[in-house]
Amino acid sequence: MGYNQSNDVTHCHSAGTVTGDDYVGGLVGLGSVTHCYSIARVNGDECVGGLLGSGSATDCYSTGTVSGKSYYVGGLVGLSSGAVSQCYSTSSVTGGISVGGLVGFNGLLISLPGEFGGTVTNCYSTGTISGDLGVGGLAGSNSYGDVTHSYSTGRVNGAGAVGGLVGYSKYSTVTGSFWDTQTSDQSLSAGGTGKTTAEMQMVKTFLEAGWDFVGETPNGTEDIWTICEGQDYPKLAWQFVMGDYNADGHIDFMDFCILAGRWLGNDSSFWCPGGGTDLTNDAFVDFEDLMELADNWLTDISHR
Repeated sequence: MGYNQSNDVTHCHSAGTVTGDDYVGGLVGLGSVTHCYSIARVNGDECVGGLLGSGSATDCYSTGTVSGKSYYVGGLVGLSSGAVSQCYSTSSVTGGISVGGLVGFNGLLISLPGEFGGTVTNCYSTGTISGDLGVGGLAGSNSYGDVTHSYSTGRVNGAGAVGGLVGYSKYSTVTGSFWDTQTSDQSLSAGGTGKTTAEMQMVKTFLEAGWDFVGETPNGTEDIWTICEGQDYPKLAWQFVMGDYNADGHIDFMDFCILAGRWLGNDSSFWCPGGGTDLTNDAFVDFEDLMELADNWLTDISHR
């Protein structure tokens, strides 16, 4: 879709190659999307994104290569003055000015007194980022915008205003957000806190910043994040299908049998690669894990 004026695009995906000039996205050029993804290769000039050229996104991701000749190039969204929430991008991104792993430009291009736009909340990016000016692991430029509880790990290269998390910042806020100083090759950022790889794979780093994880309640009960501690960075809980132990796209009697076979025993975390049946991340399989399985009983999630 090139332009979507008023309605959300939901539960859709795209592949292949998309090429254009301005407002070029892997799925939508300009609009709002929810529960969507793109693996498309995207090429354009201005406002170029792996999923959206410009717009807002919730529970979405992108993985394709993104290339823009000039302004506002992002792994997920090129130009965002709305909300980007619980999204991620693994896209490699190259561009000119305002180039970011998740969002090229976040905020408002022109702001009236008191105006504030562009929010990135509970998101992450991992791709390699390369640009000229205003280059960041998560956001190239953050102007009259806000970044909260987000992180980046990709390598960042640029000629000026380069940052591990944010390249350029003006009248904006960055709260409880981090970047990996080792994998990014960047010790500075226009916002956020730099951490080592080991620190970025410790749940303590994020809990102390107020992140809401599965298995804890002091930071909230939405269970937005999860982590395989010591082995990986945080991931969004929606990336995992709660209870689909045999990864067949269905939560059914076969999954119940797997859970029953490990009942009341110590088990590895469901969130780790090749993990176990512990859905609540407390290293024990009990009634709480059964309740999580029951909440998703007979769900067909093959569309994920």
